[in-house]
Amino acid sequence: MVEETINFLTSEHQPHLALPTTNKVFCPRCGAPLSPNDTICPMCGMKISRPQQPVGTLQQPVNPPTTPQMSQQPPQQPPQLLTCPNCGHSLDDPTLKYCPICGFNLEAARRQLMPAMAKRSFEYYGRKQKFFSFEGYNIEGVPFLAGLLILLGVWNFFAWIMSLTGGLAIWIPGFPAGPYGVGSEPTSVAIFYLVMASLLIFSALGLLMVKTPAFYASLLVAIILVPLSIFQIIYATTGSFPSTPSGTHQMDNILMGLVGIFTSFGIILQSLRTQRYFLGAGRP
Repeated sequence: MVEETINFLTSEHQPHLALPTTNKVFCPRCGAPLSPNDTICPMCGMKISRPQQPVGTLQQPVNPPTTPQMSQQPPQQPPQLLTCPNCGHSLDDPTLKYCPICGFNLEAARRQLMPAMAKRSFEYYGRKQKFFSFEGYNIEGVPFLAGLLILLGVWNFFAWIMSLTGGLAIWIPGFPAGPYGVGSEPTSVAIFYLVMASLLIFSALGLLMVKTPAFYASLLVAIILVPLSIFQIIYATTGSFPSTPSGTHQMDNILMGLVGIFTSFGIILQSLRTQRYFLGAGRP
């Protein structure tokens, strides 16, 4: 528009200053100049094909892809316990963390009830109950105590088998003397260690299920083993050990005594740490 106005003014008033136009079209056959609106050459009649101007189209605004937002559900409230799952004591304050009577971990019980309640809401025919329920895994120190009991129980099983096969000749106070005057009678010793091993392992399972009788049983076994182990060491260091076809068996009594002392002391110390969960004496 500005260029045409300048050409008009310069060509009308000063013809020698007319600016050449750069957008003229010529016929490709005869070279005659064509006006912008000519579709046929006025000189030779050739049909002029012009490139079509792109027609502007409105582009729809492209919205960026949006990720579907998950509906935020309010956090599930922990269930309220009206009674202690361990001793059945009535709980007046729903914010208690431990039972004031037996010291049971109420927070662990609430956490276990939350997934069970959520699952039960989607089931129509009930839920299969588990035979074992090891609440003790969520209580501090109880799994370690159960591990010590199982360790000592396995050791006593080993002593039971070796006593039957003649590999061990262990002396136990009050038991009849064994062959060659070494240790006690093998069958009685084997029965003793079998009973102790079974009691220790069942006590460990009872502790994991937070059963108070299992706590008393494990503590009683550990207390009995301490003096028994001391007597075995005294017997091994002061007694006479004649040679037998399977050896003198002096180190058998020393080893059994040392293992019994160290493991029993560990069980007693760990029992003092975890007694609040079973006896309710003290708070964590």
